[in-house]
Amino acid sequence: MTGNAIARPLEPRNWWAVPLFLMAWIVLGCGFLDAQIRMDLLNAGKGKGFRLLYLPNGKYLKMVSLGFSPLLADLIYLWSIQYFSDPGSIQKREYLEHIYGSVIAELDPHYLDPYLTGGLIMAMEMGEVEMALRLLDKGMKNNPDSWILAADAGFYAYLQLKDFQRAESYFQRAMEIEGAPPILSRLRAGMMQKRGAKKDAYLTWLEIYETSQDDYIRNVSFRHVHDLKIEIDLEQLQNTIAIYRERVGEFPDRLDRLVESGWMKSLPTDPRELPYLYDPGTGRVSSATPFALRRGI
Repeated sequence: MTGNAIARPLEPRNWWAVPLFLMAWIVLGCGFLDAQIRMDLLNAGKGKGFRLLYLPNGKYLKMVSLGFSPLLADLIYLWSIQYFSDPGSIQKREYLEHIYGSVIAELDPHYLDPYLTGGLIMAMEMGEVEMALRLLDKGMKNNPDSWILAADAGFYAYLQLKDFQRAESYFQRAMEIEGAPPILSRLRAGMMQKRGAKKDAYLTWLEIYETSQDDYIRNVSFRHVHDLKIEIDLEQLQNTIAIYRERVGEFPDRLDRLVESGWMKSLPTDPRELPYLYDPGTGRVSSATPFALRRGI
C-alpha cells in the first residue's frame, strides 16, 4: 500500500452528534428490515457479503447521513478493509467497484485512502487492473491536486499491464502536480525508453542531468544519456547502411561513403567523441566505448 496516503482524522467536535446519527440509521434500517430478511432468504447460499451489492450508492447515503457522510465513509472504509482482508470471503470481485467506487467515493470524494487501498486490492490481490485504474481515475478527477493517485496508476499500468505509454501518461500527470517528488520525471523517462521512444527519452534524461542539483541523480541520468546516444547513433548508422546497400547493391567500404554519397550530413561520434567501428564485410557498426548500463541495441 502506498505510504503517502492521507488518513483524514475524525473531527472531535462532531462526536456529540454520533448518537443522533446512529439513532437515525436505526430507524431508517428498521424500515428495510423486512425486505432485507426476504432478500437474504432468496439469496441464501450466495456467500458471505452478498447483501453488500444492495448497499445504496454514496449519493443516496449522503442524503440520509444527516451531514455525517465523512464519518459514514470512515466506517464503511474500515469495515471494507476487514472484509476484503478475510481470505475466506468469496465473490469479492463483484463488490469491489461498488463499495469503493460507488459508495465510499461518493460519500467522501476527497478521502484519499479508499482510492489507494481499493486500487491496491483490485490490482495486486484480485488482478483487476482496469478496475483499479477506473477507481484511481475517479480519484484524480475528484482530487486534481493529489499526485499520489496518478503515481499509483502509473505503477499499475507499468508493472501489471506492461502498458508503457499509459504508464508514461500517468507519471507525467503526477509530476506536473505541485509537491510531486522528482523521481516521477525519471520514471516517465524510463517508460519512454521501454516503449522505444529513444530520442524523447534521451532529451528527457538530458534535461534531468542538466537541471538536477543532486549528484546521485546526475550520475544516474548521465548513464542513461550516455547509453541512449550510442543506441540512437548506431540505429541511425545501421538504417543508413541498409538504405545504401539497397540502392547501390553492396555495403559501403567505409563509413565516410555515407557522407560522400549524401546519405548523411556528418558521421556521429560516441560519447567520448570516438568514431564508431565498422565492419564492411558484414555492414555492422559498433561502439568502442562500452555501455554504462551494460545494455546493447
